[in-house]
Amino acid sequence: MDNHNSQEIIYTCPMHPKVMQKNTGMCPECGMELVPMKKKDDKNIEIQKTAIIPLLDLAKCNVDNTKKILSELKYSKKFCSTESSYLAESRYKSSEKIIKNKHFKQVVELGSGFSPHAINLKKYVNKYIEVDFLRNSKTKQKIISHLFPNNQIIIYLHGNIFQKDVWQKIRKKIDKENKIAIFVEGFMQYTDKIQRKFLLGQIKKVLKKTGGIFFFEDSLTFHPELKKMENLKNLSKKMSRLSGNKNLLKGVSQEELTKEFETEGFQISRINAYNDLVSKDYQNSVAKSVISNFKHWQLSL
Repeated sequence: MDNHNSQEIIYTCPMHPKVMQKNTGMCPECGMELVPMKKKDDKNIEIQKTAIIPLLDLAKCNVDNTKKILSELKYSKKFCSTESSYLAESRYKSSEKIIKNKHFKQVVELGSGFSPHAINLKKYVNKYIEVDFLRNSKTKQKIISHLFPNNQIIIYLHGNIFQKDVWQKIRKKIDKENKIAIFVEGFMQYTDKIQRKFLLGQIKKVLKKTGGIFFFEDSLTFHPELKKMENLKNLSKKMSRLSGNKNLLKGVSQEELTKEFETEGFQISRINAYNDLVSKDYQNSVAKSVISNFKHWQLSL
């Protein structure tokens, strides 16, 4: 029996999924390199991996409500927290500090995964929009509705944030009267220049209407010099292998990233990463050196 057709690899564009072909090449829409299309089951497994591991890291650091959410999730026990949980803890607590200190009542979290932000910020925020892949979004909505039935601030939107229709959904849900905080965690490190340009263009449309900021954490991807340390190099390799994303292995300097944002018309300010951490992984000099080098990126118009 010929199994050739069942094993045939189809290549597609991450930003334009309608583009499909049997050979490698460049996307005719945006010029981005085409990647192998994953089977639906494989994609679900990938999403689960990249969503579960940060939650395991936060639970390791005793972040509120992470263990409750984990107790409701069905996931392979082979997934475990990393030895760099301080990175997840720092970016999580930095995000909450920014939202609280700047008194944002309206928040959009892109690629929210199973983060407990919306639950832990309910006393501070009136509207919290979460955007993620369908499987994650539906699963999380079910879990949160069960654990916290009285929570009324969360709006769940599902889809690919590199598609315009998802941003149309976001713009329909936001209040133009209230300044907005749009943010991502553990996500920008996976992007390439073309994807960042698309995101910035969509974010700019929102901020022009509402005012506010877009922010995200610093990462090893944006500090190529730190990857010279063996354990940090190995961490990038591990996450690249789990996610199937090679951008983690590439480096983008602070200067290059700054130029990208300025070219798109954004004003940039930097905020020191949260460093009052409880993670046991934060007890060594390498970890402290990394966090001392990290500064959140905050963009506004």
